Amino acid sequence: MLTSFKLLYPWALVFLFLPWILTISKFNKITKPAVFELILPNSKFLDKINHPGTFNGFSLTRIAAYCGWFLLVFALANPVRIDSAQVLEQEGYDIILAVDLSRSMEQSLAQVKQIVKSFALKRSGDRVGLVVFAEHAFQAVPLTFDVNSVGAMIDNLAVGMAGESTSIGDAIAISAKNLAQYNKDSRVLVLLTDGDDTSSVVQPLQAMRMAKAINLKIHTIGIGNNHFNANLLEQLSKETGGVFKIAYTVTDLAQIYADINKMERTSFDSGKVDYVTSYYYVPLIGAMLLLGFLFLSSFWREDEYAT
Repeated sequence: MLTSFKLLYPWALVFLFLPWILTISKFNKITKPAVFELILPNSKFLDKINHPGTFNGFSLTRIAAYCGWFLLVFALANPVRIDSAQVLEQEGYDIILAVDLSRSMEQSLAQVKQIVKSFALKRSGDRVGLVVFAEHAFQAVPLTFDVNSVGAMIDNLAVGMAGESTSIGDAIAISAKNLAQYNKDSRVLVLLTDGDDTSSVVQPLQAMRMAKAINLKIHTIGIGNNHFNANLLEQLSKETGGVFKIAYTVTDLAQIYADINKMERTSFDSGKVDYVTSYYYVPLIGAMLLLGFLFLSSFWREDEYAT
């Protein structure tokens, strides 16, 4: 954070010369700054009374009057402190992770969970949700910025909690329905499965059309030994602008999620924010104290002169 000081209204400094301008004006026959006559009704005593306090021929009261006027003008110029900070403005994604929990996933689920969780935790600044599907599909975690809660839910996933078969179309339809309520241009679904659609109420191609209608990009990942419908998964991705990948090994799967993470990278724009703190009251208080002193001093001098 950078800090600087400046006068918000520097043009006000021209008033510093007002007393001298009024003094030398041909329309002004007073031999001392007329502004003091306006400020101090009894200021004639400042010059007429001899008192011990002098500096280079100027009375200390006159010096105080000039200082008061300077502080008053300086307060009008409004000295400020500006703290400039660079900020990052980000446009995040809304991402739903759809995970197949059918019985065929039993052998690979532990490793799949670790990879999917790692992906979710890297999406800080995005809204991330979780949909699980097998015979049925349901939203396990609604879209949230709290990626840690998504990671915790992924840890608790278990085969059979959504049934036995596979409903890819229903998973897409539920994801599209939840993403549609967010006014974002970057809606993404990452769907992982090891099987073919066998039990969807909403057929996959019908669900795909729902996704296209809300500009939802679908990335599909097929894992295992080609028990999944590669043609269907590829069509779902191609039609919505996503990618279709096959993971034969755990290493392949980790790389695929890493590639998607880079592909859907949240963009950051740098901007500057200025925090302005005004200190006009500091010289204003000083001016009021000095001019108040002079005002009271003039009455005291008047009484002394009368005696």
